[in-house]
Amino acid sequence: KIEVTNLPDANKLLRRSYDLYQQVYGVNYVWANRARMLLAKNLVKQNKLAEARPFIDLTLEKSELLFGRTIWWGNAKIAEAEYDVAAGNSAGALEAYRAYAGVAAKERYACYFGNCLLPYIDLLQGQAAKQPAKAAAFQSEAFAAAQLADSSVVFAAIDQLSARIAARDPQIAAIARDQQDNGEQILRARAELAAELGKKAAERNAARAAELRHKVEALDAASAQQELQLQDRYPTYAQLLNRQAIGVAAVAKLLRPDEGLLVYTNLITKGYSFLIYKGQVQ
Repeated sequence: KIEVTNLPDANKLLRRSYDLYQQVYGVNYVWANRARMLLAKNLVKQNKLAEARPFIDLTLEKSELLFGRTIWWGNAKIAEAEYDVAAGNSAGALEAYRAYAGVAAKERYACYFGNCLLPYIDLLQGQAAKQPAKAAAFQSEAFAAAQLADSSVVFAAIDQLSARIAARDPQIAAIARDQQDNGEQILRARAELAAELGKKAAERNAARAAELRHKVEALDAASAQQELQLQDRYPTYAQLLNRQAIGVAAVAKLLRPDEGLLVYTNLITKGYSFLIYKGQVQ
């Protein structure tokens, strides 16, 4: 409430929280990073871009260190997108939003600070109006982004379907188990790394932190290799797990020449409708 109605006062509280977290737990502490992200967003709203940029850069760095390119890193990319919009850099903002969308497609809980999809879709539609030659591409991207709003329903359906497929194929089931085991090891290793880095400098074990960093890197590499193996041997199943949005061209192929598809998306404070007809989206 304070952040919305009185940005300067909110800024003071956020700075105080951030300073306390850093003093007690250090710059790598999880909640220090979240306070840092909120502080950056607050400064952007006040158009204090020069002050905001270092906080954004540090938030991105620490989010990737502590969580990998998961949803906390994705939310840091949203803060970067907001900065780019305020700075008049629409291209940079779109790249940041796309990075977020790539993560959100694989995460059940995708946005922690406000509505992340609404400004992304608004920016795409604004660019479509400004650049008529690229309007079709921007609208197609907006249609794909809007599908993330229904991710919880889609996740449940895909989980059930992928489980049935894996149950019928022992080789797929074996790879899926390996991926799950590796994912759990990554989570544990990152949690240990975060705990070590969150200690006061005098208590921190640099050798242990380095060992955990190396372990996380090795597990990430193994995970990437498993993904490549799955894509190579079972491309349809891999595509299902990746939860890619369905594109306009793919929808058009399912429609008869005289048919169209009207899709509604509700983002709580605003709604969108997309009409796909004769291979085009509006």
